[in-house]
Amino acid sequence: MKGEINVFEGEDSEGIEPDDILQGNLGDCYFLSSVSALSEKPHLVKRLFLTRRFNTEGVYGIFLCDTGDWRLVIVDDYFPCTSHGGPAFSKGNGNELWVLLLEKAYAKIYGSYANIESGQTLQALRDLTGAPGEHLDTKNINETW
Repeated sequence: MKGEINVFEGEDSEGIEPDDILQGNLGDCYFLSSVSALSEKPHLVKRLFLTRRFNTEGVYGIFLCDTGDWRLVIVDDYFPCTSHGGPAFSKGNGNELWVLLLEKAYAKIYGSYANIESGQTLQALRDLTGAPGEHLDTKNINETW
């Protein structure tokens, strides 16, 4: 990244927007769509971050709900990159780190980036909010209403 780097662009949570989230070369669209939905209420994203400002040590704390318990996940700001430069996986709009850090923390609780490919939105929302959810199978619903 070139120029000034921030965890969030702007002060407070004014820089958190669904348009900030750009998917890269990882099949975790279920997770990123959950992050996008959460970013409609910026304070819900911001509360996940213990570290809310760029720091020269490159260490960040992020809270995720892991199997029903809130857990502080510590990540650094080293990200897998493509041979052309730039992040290989998710990207933020501009010089924001919050999307990349959140994806990295999510990959960490599941063991690797590879382990977060092809997941369920319900699980991602539970991990981001701690709220319970329910999957409804609509394949066999009688459509005669």
